[in-house]
Amino acid sequence: MHIWTAESVRADRLDFRPKHKLAVLVVCAIPLAEPVRLARRPEYGGCTSWVQLPLTPQLAEPVHDEAALAEVAARVREAVG
Repeated sequence: MHIWTAESVRADRLDFRPKHKLAVLVVCAIPLAEPVRLARRPEYGGCTSWVQLPLTPQLAEPVHDEAALAEVAARVREAVG
């Protein structure tokens, strides 16, 4: 866990490794409408970022609306420059 202030982000993340700067992504989180059970399959194992699922889950409403996401993005931009 990190204490996040504009100064600490600049010092610890932006100026720490100038060639490999911090990347920040504000995402729209959308929960599933209902839980989904998946069987364990060998192709899901190991170091894999993405897997194809054998179904299309039903999604609920986004956790935050567009205005809230825009506000967070603006705060991040202000903090990290």
